[in-house]
Amino acid sequence: LLKGKTTVYTRNGRQLISSVSRLPGGGLGQSDNQNSSYTTLLDCILYCPEKNMDFSNFQMANETKQVTFVFYVVDIIFMRSTGYVNLPFCERSQWLESYLKQQIEEYNESDPVAFHILPSYECDVGSMQDAFSSIPSYEIDGVLFYHKDVNYEPGATPLVSWLKPYMLPEWFPDINYHSDFMKDIPDDYTDYINGIQQYEAKMSSKSLHSVIQPTNPE
Repeated sequence: LLKGKTTVYTRNGRQLISSVSRLPGGGLGQSDNQNSSYTTLLDCILYCPEKNMDFSNFQMANETKQVTFVFYVVDIIFMRSTGYVNLPFCERSQWLESYLKQQIEEYNESDPVAFHILPSYECDVGSMQDAFSSIPSYEIDGVLFYHKDVNYEPGATPLVSWLKPYMLPEWFPDINYHSDFMKDIPDDYTDYINGIQQYEAKMSSKSLHSVIQPTNPE
């Protein structure tokens, strides 16, 4: 966020949306001084109601209020110009879920964007059972695992990983999972290692395709 604007970037640094929000410095419900003084930076997952919506249409859809873009907050970097990157993940989660939740999730029906904080759970049998015995109100694409003491840092790290929901029983066989977590298992699925390799190869191919554009011969 910068001077009363809420700007959304992809993981590759591409600007997706320039809008306003009620986040500190985000432009809505704040004085000019607050908007120019505060910086807020969150790590989010964008939920798009249209599965195959082209990136070029995001800004137009936001400006014309065709859809309200919903962001699920995974992590916190800055809030009201206070940095959180050097705190361990367990403390960042506590700040998000216990102290900053109301301010981040503040929303009016006319707002163009909304934010919801994703819950975090301890990685023990009881907590995992609570998390996966029922389906939340939002669609689950994957599950992130953080080392509790990891600081926020850019790029890949072995201290943060992920699994698709149907991969979870291989790691946590003592949990009773809701059947919906297994509904998207591919027909050719064998194990989580092969599944992750196939997924990463697919994502890499998509990224390469978006960068390399064919040229017309002269």
